[in-house]
Amino acid sequence: MDQGSCPTHWNVNPDEVLRVKNEHPDALLVCHPETHPTIREFSDHICGTSGMIDYVKDNPGKAFIIGTEIGMTQRLRHMFPKVTFYEASSSFICPDMKKTTSEKLIDALGKEETVVRVDKEIANKSINAIKRMYELTD
Repeated sequence: MDQGSCPTHWNVNPDEVLRVKNEHPDALLVCHPETHPTIREFSDHICGTSGMIDYVKDNPGKAFIIGTEIGMTQRLRHMFPKVTFYEASSSFICPDMKKTTSEKLIDALGKEETVVRVDKEIANKSINAIKRMYELTD
């Protein structure tokens, strides 16, 4: 595994992704930069999740195969209901991302028991990213 890669992206079988690409030849394959190099080689575009949103916006009328955690495909379907999206692989499931649920978040916010402390310098740098996330959901 390359340094900076995540197991969820790295361990997806490239043959499975290529099969999906062959099943949908008109769809553009967009994959995350942490995917296996073989998958990146036959991708149409490589970018992070915010880049995927921009790429879909910049390619109207196209269908897309999304090569990252399947939650992103669900998010894109919600954001762009008239666009067709395919999951590149059913193996793109991150167990760590699935640990946080809406129910757990609501419970934590309601009880105000969970305290998260972030260094002020890091918090100041992060605020722009958080603001940008909110802008993209509008």
